[in-house]
Amino acid sequence: MLYRRFAVAAVAAGVADGSVVRRQSASSSASSNLPDYYVTKPELLPGPTPTGVPAFLAETNPAPFVGTTYIPPQPLETQVPILGQVGNDESIYHYHGQLSHYFPASSSFGVDEYPLPENASIVQLNMLSRHGSRYPTKGAGVETLANRIKNYTTGVSGDVTFTGKLSFLNGWKYKLGEEILVPVGKQELFDSGVLHQYMYGHLNPNNGTKIIARTTTQDRMLMSAEYFMAGFFGLDWTSNATLVLARENLTGTFNNTLAGYYNCPNSNKAVNLGGTNATT
Repeated sequence: MLYRRFAVAAVAAGVADGSVVRRQSASSSASSNLPDYYVTKPELLPGPTPTGVPAFLAETNPAPFVGTTYIPPQPLETQVPILGQVGNDESIYHYHGQLSHYFPASSSFGVDEYPLPENASIVQLNMLSRHGSRYPTKGAGVETLANRIKNYTTGVSGDVTFTGKLSFLNGWKYKLGEEILVPVGKQELFDSGVLHQYMYGHLNPNNGTKIIARTTTQDRMLMSAEYFMAGFFGLDWTSNATLVLARENLTGTFNNTLAGYYNCPNSNKAVNLGGTNATT
């Protein structure tokens, strides 16, 4: 109930004076005439704020572990029954093919974990991550299929009426976006940042210096990097990291090791597939 009251109060404040939010983000200095209860930076009455020693589970955790080494959260749930379901731990989201968001395979996935050898230590981490779960690529097969169904049910390519369990297709509309992160994709990268803080946080000196992080200019890449940083450092991650953007552009020549397909002419051709194609 307390949470609900807070949420309603916050919404009401935003509706009552839309300029409050803009002034809050524009200035948080002592000279601002903004009421104290709207000021979030600097914190006026933060209470005790000592921070514990950063975790270092990557070096201190015993091994081997029982079961999988990483289990991502599963916020997506539904009570819709799955026709032909054989397992009790599956959901409809496991049956979306390439459209399913990431989840660990039940078998044949991961690597064996071993403790560090005696007197060994971890002194550096270089981490490369893929972006989070996203909408389909523009013009991908799922969009093509949706347009084809629409053309048949609206008379463009014929006159088709679906019946039975497929009758919902008669008025179905394709509503997916294109290529940017979906909400669970944002959470995946935030949670990854939290996980890496627990695993390797001890490596960050937290002495005022900044690490260098790199990503590309596409929205889903940039957002993935920022959500990871927020998970690792917190919302003030810009005080701890400098994010360098590598241009991902068809025009011009840019040194971009994170998106090499714009640098190598053969990267999107059959020769890139290997096998017999390698000789063409």
